[in-house]
Amino acid sequence: MDTARLLPWSSPEGKPCYLIGGTGTGYVSRLADRVEAEQMDAAAECIEEAGDVLSGRAWTPGELHLLAVELNVHLARIHRVSESRGARLVQWEGERDGDDEGDEDGEGGVDDAGGGYAPAEDFPDRNGPEGGRHTSRTSPRARLGAPVRPAGSVPGAPLKGAARGSSAR
Repeated sequence: MDTARLLPWSSPEGKPCYLIGGTGTGYVSRLADRVEAEQMDAAAECIEEAGDVLSGRAWTPGELHLLAVELNVHLARIHRVSESRGARLVQWEGERDGDDEGDEDGEGGVDDAGGGYAPAEDFPDRNGPEGGRHTSRTSPRARLGAPVRPAGSVPGAPLKGAARGSSAR
């Protein structure tokens, strides 16, 4: 990768942090992947809680204010994750398109077959930043370690991946 990756954390001064270069399989990349996954999980929990709040009993202005603050925090974090992943997707797609031109047989390389980058060599006995386990990426599409709510789904509906018996944490 020749482009900079926007990391899911900021400097102490509040400035964005970037990772420049690399293949996306190094320690900092895997740490960023784990932090992004934790942020996505926290946002999903907040969305679920918001659904409960909005469909339930009468809530105090303080409770509604706290919910709005939490939703804003999680929305900002997830927006940052989507910006980072979108930039990497555009860059990755550009690399895939460029691979076709250099092939003598015109059939493309491994990337064209969906193989993508080599998986990260994670250590199975190591835990993520929040004590959770981390699974390796086996393709440009990250594996889901926990059930996720599909976009536009109704709160309270079964989560994607829940049927496979995976736990939320």
